[in-house]
Amino acid sequence: MMIFIDIKRLVQLFFIFIGAIAIYMFYKTFGLSMVFIIVLGLAALKFAPAFLPVVLLLYFGLHFTGDFSFIADGIVTILWSIILIPMAIFTIDMSKSYFSKKEKPWYEK
Repeated sequence: MMIFIDIKRLVQLFFIFIGAIAIYMFYKTFGLSMVFIIVLGLAALKFAPAFLPVVLLLYFGLHFTGDFSFIADGIVTILWSIILIPMAIFTIDMSKSYFSKKEKPWYEK
């Protein structure tokens, strides 16, 4: 009994196998987060190229922190900024008005 193997299917199966090995090595080297972001990036390139800047922003945050915790850190930073920036502006404005008055200090009166 002879088994006929289509060369085109064999080559396709070989490249699928090489791709699976590459994904596995990428997963072992960089971790699940990077595999997720690379799949998300490739999907964005294929289906919605306008989302590529968002994916790049996610990638850089993930690369420098090593985890997706940078999203929570960004939210906390924004919330603290909403509180502290008006206080800083008020303090700077108050100190400018205080120092612009040419009054004698209390120790020279």
